[in-house]
Amino acid sequence: MESKPTPAVLTTAYECRACGERATATYHDGCGGLVARIGSEWRCVECGTGIRPAETCFECGARVSVRAQPTPLDLRPDVSSRAVERALFDELVQRHLTPPCPTFDRALADIARAHSFEMAQESFVETETPGGTSLTDRCAGVGPLIGSSWANVARYAPESTTPRDIAAEIADYWTVSIRSDEADWTDGGVGVVPGPGGSVSVTAIIVERLGVTVSHPEQIERAIHDAINDRRRRHGLSTLSFDHHLSGIAREHSRDMAHRDFFEHETPEGRTVADRYRRGDYDTPPCAENISMQQCRVAEDHAEIAERIVDGWMNSPGHRENIVKPSWTTEGIGVYVDEETAVVYATQNFA
Repeated sequence: MESKPTPAVLTTAYECRACGERATATYHDGCGGLVARIGSEWRCVECGTGIRPAETCFECGARVSVRAQPTPLDLRPDVSSRAVERALFDELVQRHLTPPCPTFDRALADIARAHSFEMAQESFVETETPGGTSLTDRCAGVGPLIGSSWANVARYAPESTTPRDIAAEIADYWTVSIRSDEADWTDGGVGVVPGPGGSVSVTAIIVERLGVTVSHPEQIERAIHDAINDRRRRHGLSTLSFDHHLSGIAREHSRDMAHRDFFEHETPEGRTVADRYRRGDYDTPPCAENISMQQCRVAEDHAEIAERIVDGWMNSPGHRENIVKPSWTTEGIGVYVDEETAVVYATQNFA
């Protein structure tokens, strides 16, 4: 019994003699539809726009000749790319990660979709574009600061016809796993773009967004104060009182460091700790100061942030000397949180 011929459509194809680059399909920049030969013309199969095939290599710019190439036509029922994206995200999470699990993020899905579209257009299958732009670079400008990231790509022709089964096929195809112990994964996105012959270009991104979970810096300030007094008690010293006036002076220095992007006891103009005491009408000499700049971690509460700051000071001889100096009777703690970079600036002033 003779098998029925597979339906096919004529698509563009070329091979560049200068650099060896090959292209087996062209996609319309306007809507992303496949460019195919219809009669004597090349047209976008999505919107019907007439297309003139490229005459130069996408990679090196050398002149190329375009030919028509039969490409198998998939006549199976349409499957929603968006449904496949969500199903694949759920499949990856279920297979590889334990709670708490990342959530599907629309902004990351848009980035993944744009990357899949580029792969389909320019015939590459990498997490970095031919121009050198990585998925991590693309994610950097979206939302809070990103720490760790995982990404994978594929060009795959699934045999299944439902979103869930297609997602399972792609997940089987990917052999690289995602590990819960590598990062606190918080967000992810998947982008699926259909291609010729029933194939799909797929990009998946899962990231760890860095952020501060404590919305009130005052909580960190009080936690630092409590941790400082705990260290002083361990050394047989009296505890320090919390001075709100001194805390205001300290808070202003933390804010200044964040806004002007410096990390020093002296300001760019040369103002010292003593200058800040005088400017704040706090004239009790002598004075001293500790400063800290800490990158926050996801799901870290105010007590954990404070402990890291104080541990850092205690492991630094100069800062430790200030903390365990017997003559101090009071302190002020000033914290400023840079929400864009998820960095906490802390200043400790003594009197």
